[in-house]
Formats: sequence, structure tokens, C-alpha cells
Amino acid sequence: MTDIIKAVKKDIEDEHAAIIQYLYHAYASPDEELRGKLESIARDEMRHFKWLSEWLVKSGHKPTLKRSEVISRGDLKSLIEADVKAEEEAIRQYIYHKTLTDDDELLTLFDRIIADEKSHWEEFFKILDELNAIPPGAEPLENQKPEESTSELTESQAAILQQALEHEYTSILQYLYHHFTINSGEELEDFAIDEMKHMGWFAETLAEKGFQPELIHSAMESEAGPEQSVKSDLAREIDAIEKYSSAKDKFEDEEIRDLLDLAINHEKYHAESLKKMIEKYEKLSGKRFTIGSLRKETEK
Repeated sequence: MTDIIKAVKKDIEDEHAAIIQYLYHAYASPDEELRGKLESIARDEMRHFKWLSEWLVKSGHKPTLKRSEVISRGDLKSLIEADVKAEEEAIRQYIYHKTLTDDDELLTLFDRIIADEKSHWEEFFKILDELNAIPPGAEPLENQKPEESTSELTESQAAILQQALEHEYTSILQYLYHHFTINSGEELEDFAIDEMKHMGWFAETLAEKGFQPELIHSAMESEAGPEQSVKSDLAREIDAIEKYSSAKDKFEDEEIRDLLDLAINHEKYHAESLKKMIEKYEKLSGKRFTIGSLRKETEK
């Protein structure tokens, strides 16, 4: 493997980590405006992840779903300090990686990403400056508490949301991997964006109710052909619909029930779209699939 391929894979793993680290820090903030800024920066990092992965696949290599280390715990000021440092390290790394290639497309991409990271560094530095310049007697953001919730979560309810969070994170990665590796247009990428929204909803709900969301993912299928990849995606959607529908009965909080309803409707749309994709593959192969046969395949 050439040095530049190794470098790009490292960049992808670091961008993956940046997405998750900034989302962790967004969920840790009680300030809605700051949360929005951090989530916006995380979306930029997701674009970097996507662009670099697409270049890697175009160059004849498989994308990576590995993730570098993230900093997820600490008071808000220390978390933003970690973000400033992460952006400084990213800028230095991309500048160095430019010296490893003469690929014009990749050099242009590196320049775009470096510009974004410099903008992020400035944004984080402004946030840190504001945190350091809090007027005497004012309550620091990291000590502020969210508005009192109208209801509390039990440990078992929090566990349900945490499982949903893990499911969504895994689905994001699986959809992105399949988007990069099979010819499916933009549909699977759009589904990944939907799943990222769901992950945010569940994580923010946990944080608002006093629980630490854990952004972890489970093992995923990634080495199958196009038809089996889409079937795997459909199986995950069917599983999510069933679990979220069952989970609704465990909550009295109407906001959480509404979130689950919205997620269910999104997953149903994904499922119907995936079924149509599978039918196209089946026509080409002369086979037919049923939900029952799909379950048997995924249970093997």
C-alpha cells in the first residue's frame, strides 16, 4: 500500500473521530446555540469523510470504517480545548499529506478540507474565548443545567434509547460503506443522513434526561456483493421498525413517543425503497425474495 493511500485512510479515520467527538460535545452542551454550532461542524467533517472515502474507492481501494480515538468526557471548557487541538493537528496532518501526492484532484480536496479545518479552528477558538471571558458572577456554561424535564427516564428506558443510538450509528456506517462500494446513486447516502438525524435525537434525549450517551457501534456486514448488501440494509430496517414500535409502549413521555414514531416512518420509507432496489436485482438474476427468505439469510 502506498504512503498516500495509508495517509488518506488515516485522514478518514480521523474525520470519523471528529464527527463523533463534536457530536459528543454538542450533546454535552446545555446551550442550544452552541449545540447547533458543534453539530454544524460535525456535518462538515462528515462531508470530508465522504469525499475522502469516495476518492479512495475511485483509486481502487476499499473505504475504512475504523475510527481514531475521541475525547468524550470532561467539562465543556476542556472539551472545546480538545477540539481546538484536534483542528490544529488536522491542519498540520493535511499539509504534510499534500507532500505525499501529485494527484491534482486529491490536492484540491486537501486544500478545501484545510480551509474548512482552519474555519473550524477559528470557531472553536472564539467559543473558548467566550468561555474564558464569562463576566464575574455569571454561571459558566458547563455549570448550567438544561431546563427541567417534564419527565424522567428510568435506567431501563435509557438502555432502550442507548440501544437505538447504537443501532443508528451502525446503520450510518453501513449505509455509507454501501454507498461508497455499490452503484446505488445517492439514495443510500440520503438514508445515512436520516440515520444521523435519528442518532442525534436519541443522544440529545439521553443527555437532556441526565444520561451520558455512548456513541458506539456494533459489528456490521461490509464485504458482500450489491444484492446482499441491500438485503442486509433491509434486514436492519425491519429490525429497527419492530424494535422501535415495541419500545413506544415503554414510554409515557409524548415527546419520546413522537420521536420514535418519526424514526419508524423514516425507516419504513427506507425499507420500501430498499425492497424496490432488491426487486431490480432479483429481475436480473431471475430470483424472487420474500421477507421470510430474507430473515433466513440474515440469520445464517
